[in-house]
Amino acid sequence: MSCTLRLQRDEDDIHNNCLYLFDGITYNLSPMFREATGHRFADLEGMTGAQVFTILRRGLVELVSSPDVYKALNPENGWGDYEGLVDVMAKAVVTAVSNLDAVVVFYG
Repeated sequence: MSCTLRLQRDEDDIHNNCLYLFDGITYNLSPMFREATGHRFADLEGMTGAQVFTILRRGLVELVSSPDVYKALNPENGWGDYEGLVDVMAKAVVTAVSNLDAVVVFYG
């Protein structure tokens, strides 16, 4: 299973200007994400880009500063891994900081 988190500026934005934080990220990475950020993916629902930026930036710093800790949390089934999470987190940080007033919508 996977989930998607998008940033939306208004209700009409659902069909235009897709600003994905995480597009179909596997729930297998949830333990790693939660350990690094202190949040579940669904916890970000309703937050602004500014709020999410702070959380994701802190989480990304945590991930890259302790790779061995987080690589140990790689899913045994191979669906998702540390390197993939670091990659999508870095992209999500850029998206969030570029859209500080947008609001996170969670699709799970």
